[in-house]
Amino acid sequence: MDYQTLDTIADAYIPLLLLIALLTMAIRSAKNKSTIAANLQILGSLLLLCAGAYGLMFIDQRLGLWPSVGLDYSTHTAIAVVLVYVLLLLFPGARLFTGASLAIYAGLMIYQGYHSLSDILSTGIVIIGSILLLNLLQKRHA
Repeated sequence: MDYQTLDTIADAYIPLLLLIALLTMAIRSAKNKSTIAANLQILGSLLLLCAGAYGLMFIDQRLGLWPSVGLDYSTHTAIAVVLVYVLLLLFPGARLFTGASLAIYAGLMIYQGYHSLSDILSTGIVIIGSILLLNLLQKRHA
């Protein structure tokens, strides 16, 4: 496949994950009203984590945190990790599939020259830390 085709595939990954997540929540809520509260909590987590991922992007642009260590903050990785987390909340048994899709996406970003493995790993670690912090805060308020 040529660069443009792979670029199109890479560009479709995040919107596809988002579409799957939102449609799943909508369908489950329509079929079973008792899932509405859980789906709203998942949606809230999605929005908070995406806001955090983009917030980190703006902070990095201002302060140059990643460039100061020779790296590049990967907004694509950040949002992909958030969406994979949300899909795992919705489909707990799909760890292998969602994990593999994220690994393939990371490989595609490296192959296409968007980011280095270090960019992807450093961003992913920070976002996973944000997810763990959010989970801890949610458990305290439950």
